[in-house]
Amino acid sequence: MYKIIYYVFVFAFINISMMAKSTDSANLSSFLDNKTDFSADTIYSCTMHPEVKSLQPGKCSICEMDLIPTVYVKIDSTKSSGNVLSEDYYTCTMHPEVHADKSGNCPKCGMELVKKSEASTSKHGMMGMGMMMDSPWMIGMGIIMVVVMAIHFVR
Repeated sequence: MYKIIYYVFVFAFINISMMAKSTDSANLSSFLDNKTDFSADTIYSCTMHPEVKSLQPGKCSICEMDLIPTVYVKIDSTKSSGNVLSEDYYTCTMHPEVHADKSGNCPKCGMELVKKSEASTSKHGMMGMGMMMDSPWMIGMGIIMVVVMAIHFVR
């Protein structure tokens, strides 16, 4: 008798969970259909469920975690194909995502920031223009994105 009651509760729980998940995905698709032009600078997303997005801070509809601000980058395609930028900045050798206008110490590890120049012309179009953006869920899973370049050495 206890097994039957147990199975009924498990079955009911699974059905309720599946209905809630389908409702959330329907709400998300209607949200994205209605808000295709995100005019806001900041969109909030869940670290565990990146498909959950909102225009204001709040809680995730799936796991009730706080939504965090997510950065979206708009690439300007009107620039010349030479990709020449002449901005100098200071960055940490251990944390290349840290950028500063003047020399100082890294806010994460305290190392001295080194001067880098974005004045580079790439012969492969946008391949030379690397940008590092680690989202919080990638950091949480230990995923690190790196740029791989092939260099041919001649003897």
